[in-house]
Amino acid sequence: MQFLAVGFAGVVSLTSLTTGASGISLVEVFGTWARGESLDRVTRTVLFDIRMPRLIMGILVGAALAVSGAVMRGLFRNPLADPGLVGVGAGAGLGAMVAIVLGGFLHVAIQAAVGFYLVPFAAFFGGWLSTIMLYVVATNRGKTSVAVMLLAGIALGALTGAVSGILVYMADDQQLRDLTFWGLGSLAGATWVKLIVVAPLMVTALAAAPFLARSLNGLALGEAAAAHIGIPVQRMKSIAILTVAAAVGAAVWAPTQNGKARWLNLDEPVSSLDIGHQLEVMEIARDYARGGGGVIAVMHDQNLTAMFADHMVLLSGGDALRRGHRHR
Repeated sequence: MQFLAVGFAGVVSLTSLTTGASGISLVEVFGTWARGESLDRVTRTVLFDIRMPRLIMGILVGAALAVSGAVMRGLFRNPLADPGLVGVGAGAGLGAMVAIVLGGFLHVAIQAAVGFYLVPFAAFFGGWLSTIMLYVVATNRGKTSVAVMLLAGIALGALTGAVSGILVYMADDQQLRDLTFWGLGSLAGATWVKLIVVAPLMVTALAAAPFLARSLNGLALGEAAAAHIGIPVQRMKSIAILTVAAAVGAAVWAPTQNGKARWLNLDEPVSSLDIGHQLEVMEIARDYARGGGGVIAVMHDQNLTAMFADHMVLLSGGDALRRGHRHR
């Protein structure tokens, strides 16, 4: 059965790599390799720079959530338990909403330094903070009560829901759209760099979970019986909770960090302005780009463009004559 599941996952993975709008087929890819030829640049980019990171990210997120669910069911001794009981999801959601709605009040330098990673950071640390709060509330005299953690998790969910409602009321139209798309989640923007950021946490949690199997099996007999057969119950609870928090926190981070950067397209934005306002407009565009967005501008003033642009393309009659960094 295990081999069948692995084989099915492999077939689905290969199919996902070769299915999409680009028209690249599995037969075409294997046919090219069978002839001893290398894939063309476009095919390599689509397969290995766009689709492969999404595939690996999806596998890791799915595995992290599945394993976290199994650990929570063993810890709570309840087949209906899920990772949300430790408050990661509620805390992450609230953290992301705070970043989206109130992030504009941060200092410009902080916004420029964090850029589009503000929401993922807020979601990740919001999830961890809520988990730590639940752990502290449920722990008394060195012992963590699973029942208290369950009740505290329900209360925290209700509290975060109320605060989220207030933030939704405060949000403007664009922020409401951002909240909606964040809630939907997406792996469309996964890259190798982003994968390197979240993969270690999820892989570490996945590697640690099997070592909890024996202790969780013993815990099914009850905490007293588990302690009598030599299982360190309190330490096992702490490791299980931290493992779930790391796995789910990284899984929440993955879709939040994959939002597409906003591109600002400008057509002669300074043609009718005096030099002072031209510089002001260009500085605003530069600050926007430093904050994580992208700016594409059609300009006739090469000197002004060279002062602010990172990359220039010199056009004549629709043809690109030269392109490169502004200093070149």
